[in-house]
Amino acid sequence: MQDTLYIAEPLFSARLLDFDAEADFPSIKKIGITTGEPTRREKELLGTKSPVKIAIRKAWGNINAREVESMLHDLLNNCRLDGEYFWDGNETIIDSVSAFIDRYYPDAKLLVGEEDTEVKAAEKAQTDARAVRVMEELVPELEKIGLDCRITNKGRAVIFDIHDYKLKISTRQNDKYTFYVYSSRVDSAQALTDFPGTEIPSFRRKDPDESKKKAMMGVRDLGDILESIKSYISKLNK
Repeated sequence: MQDTLYIAEPLFSARLLDFDAEADFPSIKKIGITTGEPTRREKELLGTKSPVKIAIRKAWGNINAREVESMLHDLLNNCRLDGEYFWDGNETIIDSVSAFIDRYYPDAKLLVGEEDTEVKAAEKAQTDARAVRVMEELVPELEKIGLDCRITNKGRAVIFDIHDYKLKISTRQNDKYTFYVYSSRVDSAQALTDFPGTEIPSFRRKDPDESKKKAMMGVRDLGDILESIKSYISKLNK
């Protein structure tokens, strides 16, 4: 029986919500292989014994799964968290892997994926809802504090500059946001001071100097992020 390559991601679990009713998983993807139908592997990943449930987002057959998995793991090594798990802060891994397979393995057969009508409709609805939040909530709030931004990530995030920093705010589920702090001139220690409430990113490249990401604030209310930004603006105006 032929191996299948798949990309999966964590889902909410009742056990997690026992600890935090508003908990959200970070942007993580799992790239692995299974023998036979991906639905069987998904049932294993969703097994009741696991406190964290994982669902398959895309899967391909008619492909040398072990070879492609090894190549993808090497290509994404700078994003690796552990084993088959990868940080996907910009939510680009699924699209990037799909493009890679379409380009170099045109005979691969998509077994599970966004091309499924129901899944594609659900994804579009989620994307549209997040884009509406950007236009109706995020952009107006930034304008109130005098910031011009550029909409990116299919309408689900904004990017803007303040002095030495490039900042990004990305919409998440449940009306939450994630805040990213980038700079080529300021180190992480200074960024943490300039933007209260941020933390050193959980993912760093092998050489920290290769990455411009200096700090971030994980899934939070927009008010928390805006207060952090206002604190830095106030510091600049002193």
